[in-house]
Amino acid sequence: MWEMSVIDSVDYGRWIADHNPLPVIAWHGGGDGFDVRSSYVETYWLPIVGPSAIVAARRLADRLEDRPSGMVVELEELAGSLGLGRGVARHSPVVRTLERLAMFGLARIGWDAYALCATVPPLPGPSPPPLVRHARPPPRRRSCAARRPPGPGHRRRRPVSARTAASGSPEVVQVSTAAVRLGR
Repeated sequence: MWEMSVIDSVDYGRWIADHNPLPVIAWHGGGDGFDVRSSYVETYWLPIVGPSAIVAARRLADRLEDRPSGMVVELEELAGSLGLGRGVARHSPVVRTLERLAMFGLARIGWDAYALCATVPPLPGPSPPPLVRHARPPPRRRSCAARRPPGPGHRRRRPVSARTAASGSPEVVQVSTAAVRLGR
């Protein structure tokens, strides 16, 4: 049985930067999990590892699907396709992105290759964490047509200016600045 020699986490970035072009293989860690392109990963893992790491994992998973035995990836090309510039040095955005995947267990470095996890494990705990604010469905709002106009006992939310009140004109007093604003 092959044993995966995993390097120390402090060396992830240096190893990735030193191995350009980067050999990438699929890592089947066993156990249940979610495809890296699933909505679960986008909803729950993206806030943890960051958007560039999730997009990089998806891009590599797509390419590994076509080449299950592995492939070689030019870091400059990957960085450019992700919008991370063209740098490939130790502290470049693309190296930090791939390093984050390894730090959070979504990739490993072993067998002299960068092994991308084929299935992303569920987050630990009895249930998934609550949806992050941006992932929650928006609150239901009534349409403008469903809103009722204010009744006869409706009071203004803003006080009328002294000049408007002094004019005594009923038309001016009835116009509410809140009703004139868009979206109200």
